[in-house]
Amino acid sequence: IGRDLGAQEQIANSPILGFGAPLGAVQTPTHKQSNLGTESEIFLLVFSHGVPGLALFLIWIFYTLFRSGRWRSPWCFWAHVTILVACIQLPYYDITERIPLVMVAAAIAYREIARNPEPEPSTRELRRARRQALVPA
Repeated sequence: IGRDLGAQEQIANSPILGFGAPLGAVQTPTHKQSNLGTESEIFLLVFSHGVPGLALFLIWIFYTLFRSGRWRSPWCFWAHVTILVACIQLPYYDITERIPLVMVAAAIAYREIARNPEPEPSTRELRRARRQALVPA
């Protein structure tokens, strides 16, 4: 808890630019703790890059998640799942090591979007179109 409180106090000292990297560990007589700003990806981003850096990253990742939501192929489906898992892990885990994987998934999703702007109609949409075609106007 001391590490979290220390990180929150430090974030207040530099909310716009951040510190560029996590700061040294907070030492207590009984426990050695990890560096300040390494609690989760959100803490790491706001601590290292400031509130604007965190906002830009969150806007990008949720925009990419939204855009990849209409599955155009199995590749796009798995890219969407990868981005969804990353979004779920943001508040709890440091995903810095997995960011290249998320970027590759985003690239695959955007490639599929560029190749096929409109996904294949779902079975439900096809059934609805057939019913509307059968009903006289």
